[in-house]
Amino acid sequence: MKKVDDLRGIKTAITDNKRFIKKHKIELLVVIGSFGTDKFLHGESDIDIAFLTEVPIKEDQMLGFLNELSSIIKYSKLDLIDLHYASGLLKFEVATKGRLLYEKTQGLLERYRLYCYRYYYDTKKFRVMRQEYFENKLGELMNGQG
Repeated sequence: MKKVDDLRGIKTAITDNKRFIKKHKIELLVVIGSFGTDKFLHGESDIDIAFLTEVPIKEDQMLGFLNELSSIIKYSKLDLIDLHYASGLLKFEVATKGRLLYEKTQGLLERYRLYCYRYYYDTKKFRVMRQEYFENKLGELMNGQG
């Protein structure tokens, strides 16, 4: 396998491991963060990988999933993001900055991106309301009303 900081090498290692993909019913693997950029420090930085599976991975199986993926890509510092449980803001980050490692069907990442954009914009009013609430509370505390 190529160096760990080579996106193509990791993508190939994952797609070539059909047993891993089938065992975990993986639909989508996306890398976000500094991996593959000048900011990535080999051995120090972690690799952030967002994943979507057909069925959510159970908590007691997550360590095995992490160990298998780490072994496949030959890097131990992984930070996994289960897209079944990720916040809307994190999903939006995956949609806007994610780089594809694996998709079960061609175009799945693009469809997921559209879903994330829609969700993010549909929930904007709630984020604005929450922000206003916290600003009001902070103002009350600063003025000695809280």
